[in-house]
Amino acid sequence: MAKAKLKAKIVKGGPERIISAYNAAKATKGDFIITHDGNRPLTPVWLIDKLIEETKKYGAVIPAISPTATIKYVENFLIKESFLREKTLIAQTPQGFRRELILKAYKKAIKEKYFIPTDDSELVTRLGVKVKIILGDLVNIKITTPLDLVIAEQLFESLDKNV
Repeated sequence: MAKAKLKAKIVKGGPERIISAYNAAKATKGDFIITHDGNRPLTPVWLIDKLIEETKKYGAVIPAISPTATIKYVENFLIKESFLREKTLIAQTPQGFRRELILKAYKKAIKEKYFIPTDDSELVTRLGVKVKIILGDLVNIKITTPLDLVIAEQLFESLDKNV
């Protein structure tokens, strides 16, 4: 297997995630930016390859998976609405965007102090841009709780044995 020659650049973060991401995006070169979070260490290479391929075609792409449970919209622990599983997806990272598009989305969010989005696709959709969905992978779990870490360790061990 050939070794990749990668360069890393350290970029100063900001007081909000969006500001940090904007600073990082400004420091990049090229026509496309792939954003990712460190909480998804098991992202399959095939998914990254597919994301890059589709981002070149559509300009804004995210992977997502179908939920296995029903999603409820609530206020004060009272159900206001139930969402059909067929109409909902669970977003994942990495996410891919044309460079100028994500930079514009970050700038707008920072100017408006819109610091509540949980992913970059939300910022892009706020510009009125359609974001393409590709099928994600169940292995691409987000580690946010101690249980997630146990599951990730088990997945890593089983994936490692299959390689």
